[in-house]
Amino acid sequence: MKKILLFNVLLVQVCILFGQKVGLTLHLEEGEKFQYQTVIDQDILTAVMGMEQMLDQKITMVYEYEVNKVHGNGDMDLDITYTRVAISQSGDMLNKSFDSDVDDIENVDESLIGYAGLVGKSFQMRMTPLGEVAEIKGVDEIYEDIFEQVKSGQKEQMLASIKSQYGDEALQEQMGVATGFYTKKPMKVGKSWKAKHTVNRGIGMIINTVYTLDKVEDNVAYISFESEVEPNENAPGLDLQQFTLKYELTGAQNGMIKVNLKNGWAKYNKTTQDLGGKMDMGIAKGDISMKGDVISNVVDSK
Repeated sequence: MKKILLFNVLLVQVCILFGQKVGLTLHLEEGEKFQYQTVIDQDILTAVMGMEQMLDQKITMVYEYEVNKVHGNGDMDLDITYTRVAISQSGDMLNKSFDSDVDDIENVDESLIGYAGLVGKSFQMRMTPLGEVAEIKGVDEIYEDIFEQVKSGQKEQMLASIKSQYGDEALQEQMGVATGFYTKKPMKVGKSWKAKHTVNRGIGMIINTVYTLDKVEDNVAYISFESEVEPNENAPGLDLQQFTLKYELTGAQNGMIKVNLKNGWAKYNKTTQDLGGKMDMGIAKGDISMKGDVISNVVDSK
């Protein structure tokens, strides 16, 4: 009898747990501030005309987010300031790095100036309660200002490349993918839903993702996800001035998102990717594989 009673109690607890609904919307408060860090750790292997090159790359960016206005429709205007940038690249006959916490920008390798010059610069972003990035502005101007000081004859090519990958429009798409898990209706624990994201800037791709609300614990929603990546044939490619670099990548991504239900912000977001395919530089074609992790997390809140 006791075993039956215990089983019934556990069954009720499970039903309550999996019947729980949570709203997955973004609702930051005006004046709210927090530090947010993103770390990209990648191994990139390319093979062009029979020559292979391996690149180990790690990029760390720390930002200060400040919500300066919340509109009547719930849209949020944020000021975002780069507070730390670190990058290291190593591979065949290549070894260079910069960390704004310890290195002097005056001595940075010129190829890294597009990262090193970001510290202290700010841009603006507007987000909707569904996590859509309605607008980003100010990033293009930051890069134009940085490269104004560059004396290299390849300045225009370097600027075009970095704006194509990290400028206003590219960053808007990247942020939209990272915040693409929000839902119009509250979700039950154990429920899954789908989203499709099209990336046109930088490395063009189409990402089809299935999200699952695994659990809710201590006012944090745990969302796992799996993605299939396919080429975006309509993407214009990377404008490198002298030529356009296009990719055709396929593969998979998976990860975990931890959402602070008090404000809807993802306090932790990890993506593991395994992508591969073709690249076309016009004058030459080759193969590429990209494996690595992208981890973003709140490091301080106010």
